[in-house]
Amino acid sequence: MSAETHQTGEKLTGYHEVFIPFPDVYEAGGPEAFSRLERPIDSGRNLIVLPFQFVEDLALSVDKSNSYGARETLSFVKKATLRDNLVCADEDLSCATYKLTGGLDICVLDTPKFSTSAGLEIGKLVNALQEKIGAGSDVPVKLITSLDKHHIRYRNLGMIVENPGFLQVDEDIVNEGILLGSEKLQAALYSNGGSLPLESAVDILGRELFINQFVRFRAEEQDTFAVVQASMVYNNRQRTRILNASDPLLTMLDPSEYSRGLTIGKSPVSSLVGILPQDMEQYLALQYGCISNDVPLFFLCGKRGSGKTLLSYAFAIDSVLHYDAETRDKRGLDPRKKGGRFEQAVILKPTEVLGGKRREVGALPGTLFQKLRPHLRPYESAHKTTNVSIPFEQMFMHPDFETDDFKQRHPDLKQRKINGGYLPPRNVLELVFSGFMGGDSIRNTLFMIDEAQDFEPYELKTILERMGTGCAAIITGDPFQTRNPNCNRKVNGLTSAIKHYLPKPYSGLIYLTRNYRHQISEDTEQWHVYPR
Repeated sequence: MSAETHQTGEKLTGYHEVFIPFPDVYEAGGPEAFSRLERPIDSGRNLIVLPFQFVEDLALSVDKSNSYGARETLSFVKKATLRDNLVCADEDLSCATYKLTGGLDICVLDTPKFSTSAGLEIGKLVNALQEKIGAGSDVPVKLITSLDKHHIRYRNLGMIVENPGFLQVDEDIVNEGILLGSEKLQAALYSNGGSLPLESAVDILGRELFINQFVRFRAEEQDTFAVVQASMVYNNRQRTRILNASDPLLTMLDPSEYSRGLTIGKSPVSSLVGILPQDMEQYLALQYGCISNDVPLFFLCGKRGSGKTLLSYAFAIDSVLHYDAETRDKRGLDPRKKGGRFEQAVILKPTEVLGGKRREVGALPGTLFQKLRPHLRPYESAHKTTNVSIPFEQMFMHPDFETDDFKQRHPDLKQRKINGGYLPPRNVLELVFSGFMGGDSIRNTLFMIDEAQDFEPYELKTILERMGTGCAAIITGDPFQTRNPNCNRKVNGLTSAIKHYLPKPYSGLIYLTRNYRHQISEDTEQWHVYPR
């Protein structure tokens, strides 16, 4: 395709909408941001303007924080801006426009004439673009960003600033794991023996229900619960694909479950390494989420002090211990094999918020464990709460050799029993920083993805792509506690992942609402810093 060169004064016309997405949009959404901003087929074309200063900002994010979204965006733009895709070059704006799809072009714009020592002058750039579009045109230039500071600054200058709606998810989605039932639905369940076809329950409740969701029925003494379940048909023993989820039912919990006793396979267990659920929400999270073989992806959300870290950690340790053949059989595992349900557990932390700033972890002194130990204190506290009488750091050590980060595990621990099981012949836990995730798929591993609200959506998507045969993930977090400057209540990996996976029959979600810390901690929720 031969390139057309626009001369000075020629108008940039023919576009339905013109967008300037800021780097935070690409970091959060990756190259998917382009597809979300294109026009539908046969309904015109949109234009995305990418200032080269933003390209440099994205490259810096790759170098400093290993941003998955930034890296994939740069790779996408590199392929898209081949000469064969060139539509036109504009000498006046120092830009080149390329065809991305049938409904979207991208204009990569050199920025020296729009920059000062303080950085890119967005106002000057927008004015130049608007002049090219035409003074009388009703096609405005829209800035797209989720960062409040940009909204405040550029709206004050009279520009149009919009949130990336395609990235936003209402933070209340974390409450979709347990829905409030009606008296009519409760009566229908009891009159039908405690169970209803899902379709009938949906008609009565007046809203959609998914497999592994719960319905709560309020009562003065004890709330009761019903759960949506189905008969799962898998493609193989590894359960890598669900072929069919047949006969979905909404079923009341058995009365015995309100004692909150846990069962793994056919075996009642006294506790998970000394930890028992303290309320029904915690029971549902453990029994129907963490423990269930039918829920390899579980979102365990909750406010501070709700126990989400303790529950996920206790299950992780229990699930990697090696048990004898009889115990394995009772737990629903193959008695002919050795090992636990998983070979190891991986704690995965976001690359963000070290000391309140975005920093490359490699720049900090010490081993990876030493760098991140302050951020592992919730897990260390959880470890001390269990009945595992082994120093926390020993859980990361290999029994046979030293590693770059850890010494060899103490030899006396090899024969020490923990809840009837033994430590695996490798490190129990592995600490992985999201910036160190490799490209290969990982097998037979339990991922504990912590503080998911501080992962950008595309970053968390890339991590979950790595999950191979025999893996499961417990994703913990709270959208009301974001610290990543590129994330907020509505744009973060946690809520984005919940929106995508909630309808899947292999996922589950619980938001723990009770604070088990001191009453002083609980009462901070009603503390208004400025008295009303």
